[in-house]
Amino acid sequence: MQYQVPDWIELTPRAQIALDTLSSHERKIVLRQILTYLNPQTFRRNRLIRNLPDFEDLYVLRATRALRIIFRREGLLTEIIDIVNHDRLQRMYG
Repeated sequence: MQYQVPDWIELTPRAQIALDTLSSHERKIVLRQILTYLNPQTFRRNRLIRNLPDFEDLYVLRATRALRIIFRREGLLTEIIDIVNHDRLQRMYG
């Protein structure tokens, strides 16, 4: 797929595959959410971002009603761990 992510974003192979399998409409929304809420210059936790239970360094961003972005922040770098369906996230992490 042809799209660009900023240099402050690192995609794991799992996140890359997830992003590539989304429809172009979903991909645009997910990328917009990443750019809006995870930008290191403006990042702050809000109602769309929460910690993953039992993982103090992992966070979840609500991308759409059905999709969640699991990520980790290290300084100015944001590592996107995975992009998952909300139901799958509930099954995996409660």
